[in-house]
Amino acid sequence: MKKLVPILPSKNIPESLEFYRRVYGFDSAWAWTKSGQQVTDFSNVDAKDIGYGGLSEPLIVHFWICEEKHVLESAGLRIEVQDINAMYASCQAANCVHPNAPLEVKPWGSKEFGTLDPSGVLVTIFQ
Repeated sequence: MKKLVPILPSKNIPESLEFYRRVYGFDSAWAWTKSGQQVTDFSNVDAKDIGYGGLSEPLIVHFWICEEKHVLESAGLRIEVQDINAMYASCQAANCVHPNAPLEVKPWGSKEFGTLDPSGVLVTIFQ
C-alpha cells in the first residue's frame, strides 16, 4: 500500500472545503463539477454543480456530494495533531466542538475531542 485517502460525504462541497481549511488547517482545495469541469476558483461556481472535491495539504481528504442525513451523520474522520490544546481552542472559537465530545483523556490513552463539520460529519481530533 502507498497511502490512505478518506472520502467523506458533504452536503455542500465548497462549504466543506472552506471549513476544513479555516478550522483544521487544510489547504490546496480543488473540485470537479458534476459535468466534469475542474474548479479551483469557487467564486464563479454554483455549489450545487460541484460533485467531488478535496484538499491536498497537509493531508489528503476527498469529499463526495451527499444529501442523505443518515449517511452524513454516520461518517467520521480522526485527525492526529501535535498541540491538542491549541486545536481545541481553535475549534471552540469556530463553535464546532461536539456538545457530547469535550476534550478529555480516553481510557485507551489518547487525549481527544469531537467536532462536527457543516454537513454533520464527526471529526475527532486526538493527540
